[in-house]
Amino acid sequence: MLALAWAHFHLLRGLDNGRLKHPQLVADMPLLYDRMWRAAFDAFFSKVGALLDSKRGTHSLLNFLTQARRYGGTETKGFLPAIEVHLSDESTALAKLKRWRHEAVAHRPAGHDAAAFHTSNKMTLTEVEHALEQLDEYFNQISWNLLGVHSEHRSAFERIVPEAESLFAAASRGALAE
Repeated sequence: MLALAWAHFHLLRGLDNGRLKHPQLVADMPLLYDRMWRAAFDAFFSKVGALLDSKRGTHSLLNFLTQARRYGGTETKGFLPAIEVHLSDESTALAKLKRWRHEAVAHRPAGHDAAAFHTSNKMTLTEVEHALEQLDEYFNQISWNLLGVHSEHRSAFERIVPEAESLFAAASRGALAE
């Protein structure tokens, strides 16, 4: 899930970079750009939502914390409270990710005021990236101490960013040739 969250994040970053470098292409194809962005956005928050889910049996950070408390040694149990405090803090970027997933992507609760929600939960891609880095760090910290396993999730899909930029450049060149 974490690797796929990074993949969708990199796609969002690539789409945004392409938009910034080739604004006329986006102006000429606004619906296509909007739908590509929304598809990557929803996919990203689907994966992040699973990572932050509290339902029993999901492969989430919260359930991994439970396993670490149950089976971890003294060293592992020593750093878990700091992670739990950070995860319960409603002012963090991770809390914003949870709210975006819940209120803008997955459920849209009754009485949801989209304008107010967007104003109070605005995030840049850089903030989203930092929140994802924090999730990655927590998973790896627990995994390393509990299982002796460290995973590199971020870099597996970093190539998507320049590939998306190249796609925009090629489409822009093609649009100019027509």
